Amino acid sequence: MYGAEFAFDGHFSQVNVDDGSLKPITLHSGGFYAGMDFHPVTRALWASSGSFLYTVDPASGSPLTMRSIVGASDIYSVSFAPDGTLYGLGGNQGDLYKIDAATASATFIGTSGQTMFGLEPVMHLL
Repeated sequence: MYGAEFAFDGHFSQVNVDDGSLKPITLHSGGFYAGMDFHPVTRALWASSGSFLYTVDPASGSPLTMRSIVGASDIYSVSFAPDGTLYGLGGNQGDLYKIDAATASATFIGTSGQTMFGLEPVMHLL
């Protein structure tokens, strides 16, 4: 599991799930990662922050690619559906977007009407 400091060029660390401690990978990631998720097929690590979409090298914490998100300016959480569709959450009203990972184009889907900061698809209920 990975964690990122909510600051430009912030810390990027491995998170110990047994005790919550951090093992720093870098103190200067070169990116600003607010939300992160792994692509379900390629296993590439993706991140977002505001108007940027990144792919991230988990070994170094450095951005491999950085693209401006077109169609939304405040995506702070991203999550992949099992089929590889990328979704983003932003805005003060819980705006949901579908994001084309190849072009970084965001299409507005709708709003929850309340502030939310986190997004993860439900795979299966046991």
